[in-house]
Amino acid sequence: MERGDWEGVCACLDAETLLRIAENGLGRLLAGGPATEALLAGLYQEHAVPDEMVVTLRARLQRLAESARVVLSPDLRSEPRAMVEASLRHKGIVDEYRASLKSTLKAVPELARSSGRGPVEARCARPTGCAAACAAGLHYLPGNCRRSDAG
Repeated sequence: MERGDWEGVCACLDAETLLRIAENGLGRLLAGGPATEALLAGLYQEHAVPDEMVVTLRARLQRLAESARVVLSPDLRSEPRAMVEASLRHKGIVDEYRASLKSTLKAVPELARSSGRGPVEARCARPTGCAAACAAGLHYLPGNCRRSDAG
């Protein structure tokens, strides 16, 4: 298998594994903040992700970041009960974010039917590829990209 052979990689994986790869890839791009915002907007548009799902996902990510700051606050260290309560609230927020991320990815038609060559591959300038890699933005990562529009 050669570097960048996404079709070969994806042929070895089941649909659930491909979805997890897409979750990790999208999570990585979301964590990039303003530096990856334009790239994400293009991916959402390219894969017809509904705007309301994007708004919900971003809001939950923001809430997750705020909750993490609270949980990591030095003020809580001296109050074990408050620390446990904050941790439990944070876990719930993490679960909401993950559910939102998963539902957003499942809204991508090409990823939902990630077996075979779908419309993503037909539009992609790369000779090989798979819906999960494209939906996760893996084509855009340095060293992986063969697309003319990704630089």
